Amino acid sequence: MQRLKPDRIPAAFEAVGTVTSRLLREYGMTDYDQLLEKYEIDIVCAGPRYIGPELVSRTDEQNRQVKGSFWGYEQTIHVTALDSYPVTSYYPLSGVETVEEVDRYAWPDPDWFDYPIPANADLPDISGLPCSDRRTLFCPPGFLRSWENPEDIEAFVEPGVGYVTNYLPLRRVDADAGTAETSIPSTYPVGRVDKHLFAMGSGSCRLENAVDFLTEPGSWVVDTLRGRIYYYSMDGIPEHVTVPALTEYFRVDG
Repeated sequence: MQRLKPDRIPAAFEAVGTVTSRLLREYGMTDYDQLLEKYEIDIVCAGPRYIGPELVSRTDEQNRQVKGSFWGYEQTIHVTALDSYPVTSYYPLSGVETVEEVDRYAWPDPDWFDYPIPANADLPDISGLPCSDRRTLFCPPGFLRSWENPEDIEAFVEPGVGYVTNYLPLRRVDADAGTAETSIPSTYPVGRVDKHLFAMGSGSCRLENAVDFLTEPGSWVVDTLRGRIYYYSMDGIPEHVTVPALTEYFRVDG
């Protein structure tokens, strides 16, 4: 900001949510800023919240979520046992051959975005108003509960752009205020959550790993506070229960 020569090459950090969560656990940390401080990270992401025309959001024939971007392309969300990741499945400029066709394309408009005001700007105090950041979810009434174990609960979030999804563990919940703070930041600002809890087809967030959401046979919840696993059986009471566990997360050979 002051156009001074840096004392070193600025460093950045980027990792998928599962890796970031594992690093926090391994270091015994509770806050993402602690990780940035340990790695001496200088660069953090900042960006406006999308408020433009409604983006594509649908389910394909294989029951996978398909999300559109404000750039016009679409991505299909592939879910694995550990994470989820997007794969581009529609290219809007595929087949375009002339400059005129490119010029006619509906490129993003700057007015499609809400640009947050810097905290140190010389402007009226807006600290009491909901605004976009990378840790806070502003939720509608009934979305949150006063859970005793918020650290077990994860928010599956689509933060700001259609090609990114994050699994973010919660840090604390204020059910009365309708806010939830995540222990690690999202890739982009998450802002207000205006959609229904389970309406990922047209919403932006859902919560997982709480007994309140144990409504489908075959689903389960881990409660580390009580040392219990709650399982919604597929067919009556199971006679034998096997719980698989990873014996190693990374291996380096050679």
